[in-house]
Amino acid sequence: MLRVNRAVGSEATRVLWESQHFIIDSMASANCFLQGRQRSGRRYITRLTVTKSGPALATDFYKLLNVATRLRSLKVTLPSRFRMPLGEHIDSHYQSLVCYLAPTGADFEEATRRLDTVCFDIGPAQRTVLDDKGDPIKVMTPELNTWCRKRVRKHLLKHFAVKQVAGDLVVE
Repeated sequence: MLRVNRAVGSEATRVLWESQHFIIDSMASANCFLQGRQRSGRRYITRLTVTKSGPALATDFYKLLNVATRLRSLKVTLPSRFRMPLGEHIDSHYQSLVCYLAPTGADFEEATRRLDTVCFDIGPAQRTVLDDKGDPIKVMTPELNTWCRKRVRKHLLKHFAVKQVAGDLVVE
């Protein structure tokens, strides 16, 4: 189907990539996949899960993901390198994530839309993400994910120099 002719190939590529939930076992594999032979299909990806993350590869991953403008669901497992509270993990991860959330030319609304597609996860054997008491968090609950997105949103507000005044957003 992809090689019949350009029109059929283009439509088949879109359908093939949009209909799949890509589950990739590591950030290194995700980077290879996104840079691979079919990289033109990246823009059609709608659902992607990366089950093992790495801080050294995350920035490249998020830069490669910028063309995936149809992405509706991105699930990323937090790196398991350092033992620290969840908030510090999110703050650290934001340094890489910002190049996906706020690429050149994006506004606060687009960054917020992209943030709403992100879901954070904790690996099944991971013991490096800690709660307020210093105990390992074993499962990323929907409530914790909401908390993480709110924390990232605060970073975005600073990034775009946006203030929240009486419920309204005001650009400084």
